[in-house]
Amino acid sequence: MQQQRDLDYAEVLMKPLTATVAVSYRGQLDIESLVAAYRQLCCRHSILSARIHAKDAGFELSVGDDPNPKLSVLTGDEETLWDTARGSWDDTEGVVQLIVVHAENRGYIAIRHSHAIMDGGVTFPLLSELWAIYTDLAAGRPMQNVARDELSIGPADLLSTRWTETSPIPVPQPAEVPADSGSGAFDPGVSRRLTLSEKDTDRLLGVARAQSVTVGGLLTGATVLATTKLTGPPPSGIVTILAGIDLRRHLEPPVPVTRTANLYGRSIADVNAGPDATATSIAREVNDQQRAALRTRNLEIAGVDNPGYQPRTLAGYFIVNNYGILPSFPPSGSVRIVDFTVMPAVDMSAAQFYYQRFYTFDGRINSFMTYPSRFSGEPIELVVANFLRELTAITGTTPELADKDFHRY
Repeated sequence: MQQQRDLDYAEVLMKPLTATVAVSYRGQLDIESLVAAYRQLCCRHSILSARIHAKDAGFELSVGDDPNPKLSVLTGDEETLWDTARGSWDDTEGVVQLIVVHAENRGYIAIRHSHAIMDGGVTFPLLSELWAIYTDLAAGRPMQNVARDELSIGPADLLSTRWTETSPIPVPQPAEVPADSGSGAFDPGVSRRLTLSEKDTDRLLGVARAQSVTVGGLLTGATVLATTKLTGPPPSGIVTILAGIDLRRHLEPPVPVTRTANLYGRSIADVNAGPDATATSIAREVNDQQRAALRTRNLEIAGVDNPGYQPRTLAGYFIVNNYGILPSFPPSGSVRIVDFTVMPAVDMSAAQFYYQRFYTFDGRINSFMTYPSRFSGEPIELVVANFLRELTAITGTTPELADKDFHRY
């Protein structure tokens, strides 16, 4: 059945951007079974076969009866994956692409997507479902027939019809739409990742509960202090943080995650980063201002134009998580998922502010953090070293780190 809907304002502003989420594997992957699994996944989720076309006014998202997914199977290595993830992009050919990069007994499985219609909160569940289908096919188990869902619902529509509070969050129309730019000129030299061990995670959770703050707030506080201790805080001692809030849990009736896109609000938090500030005190200020923003619906929807959120080059970007080997990716025969990588749509970040986005999946935590351009002269290794000191100050113990090296992301 043909399906179509117009992109709403927030989606149109995210249209120029793509992001890629990948898992790396070890073992002899059955490429034919993986491609068949992806085609089956596309039969379940309409958005994976959708395309975007320009109209006289705006853009239309549509999908036909016959899923014809966009996919690439390549021989190569990590550089091949990066080159493909940053390559040219045409939404009229598809808004989602499966990328398989393989070599002898190793490789990558990735989903690249238009940021207009998908975010990390959607991509991880889809990759997990893809792996489950592949595991069944590779083992010769019969496939389950699953009815195809409808196209995803735009954030403006969801927030105007299913927001649980008394009035919806406004989604204003932007003045203009930026030109398509693919994934943006992201410099991997200023990106790092840290994977916490289970003990590190338990300690962080223990402190968060004891102090009545969130883990995301603590990691944000650590990021702020890791940078301001290099050059000092602003003369006022106040720094501004854009904190992302997942709004999916505020919908009634609930909507399956695969039928939502970019359903994040941004709250603005002005926090004290002066000499007496701690990660906990910053977390408490961020959390208090987030709750107030939700209560008063004083939120901006990700991607909606605002003078404070103009796309600019950022100084640094790093991710803190405790994924390790995701529990949702069990071994399939001799093939094991051993790691994951995100190539973010960084143009959405703002240079003059910190930006933090925190979410959970499958019992795991993931926190994305950028810091502002006034620290661009500082090597990211110094920021990382300070961040580890702040983690030690939070938990009272030097992090064990399941992944001991910050490396290019």
